[in-house]
Amino acid sequence: MKAVSQSATGILNILTNGLNEKVSHRKINNAEPAFMPVTVEYLYSTVNGDFFSVCHYYELNGDLMRDPEIVFIRIKNLYFPASFQQDNMGLYTEFFSYDDSGKITGIRVKSQADCAQFCNIWMNNIKEQQRL
Repeated sequence: MKAVSQSATGILNILTNGLNEKVSHRKINNAEPAFMPVTVEYLYSTVNGDFFSVCHYYELNGDLMRDPEIVFIRIKNLYFPASFQQDNMGLYTEFFSYDDSGKITGIRVKSQADCAQFCNIWMNNIKEQQRL
């Protein structure tokens, strides 16, 4: 499993700070209209860790489109991409497989590592665009 970089982890900590079952989401929009807002959601917790969604959305024909959405799992203060979705290209990939209890049983190693590398760049872009 490949975690995002230390720098990207710091940005994800800022984005997810205070999110939990009671405060489940936030939208950060410090750069409109130049850049899309970023939406961050606490999804759920499992035996593996906490799951968060980080996403840019835009509207197309009345539908919200993910551009992209990455779901991260936070394990012991490290973030690992768990899935990637890009609606306008019809892409959806899960990087882990789970058993009935929710425990990770398999990893798509290369795809997951490639996504972690993308996330390092994406988190830096979000930091700059949203002035975090």
